[in-house]
Amino acid sequence: MKDRTIQATETAVLDEAAIGRHYRIEDCTTDGRTRQKLECLGVVTGGQIEVISNTSAGLIVNVRNSRLALSHELARQLQVEES
Repeated sequence: MKDRTIQATETAVLDEAAIGRHYRIEDCTTDGRTRQKLECLGVVTGGQIEVISNTSAGLIVNVRNSRLALSHELARQLQVEES
């Protein structure tokens, strides 16, 4: 998997985020029911997110002390900035 470091002022998609780092969610480009579900789970603009693992199956992230599994497709729709 890609594991590049996102600079503090650089916005990138969550799928490119480094494992173990903390990020602030800048934008979510999903819509409809997917966006509502993410918001209910705490994945909101301005919220904090940490990548726990990134495998071929998807990402495991920590949001508000809960672990969530996200597909790579969904992770590419979340813009983040290192916090």
